[in-house]
Amino acid sequence: RLIKVLGGYPNLVVIPDNDPAGLTCLNRLRDAGLAQHVLMPGPGEDARDLYQRLGPELLAIAIKTLINGGLTK
Repeated sequence: RLIKVLGGYPNLVVIPDNDPAGLTCLNRLRDAGLAQHVLMPGPGEDARDLYQRLGPELLAIAIKTLINGGLTK
C-alpha cells in the first residue's frame, strides 16, 4: 500500500523518528524502495525536534542538499 501512495514521488524525503519504532518504519520503507532520501534526526529526536534545532531555513537547505546528492543517507 505504501508503494501505491508514495511511489510516485521520486524526491520523497523520509525524516523518521530516531527511536526503535521509527527505525523499524524506516527499514520497511527502505525494503519497499521508498527511502531513497533519509534525513536522520539525532538520537531520540523526531522531525519536529530537527525542525526546532535547525530552524526552517537550515532544514530546507538540508533537504535540498540531500535531494541533490550532497548529503549521505
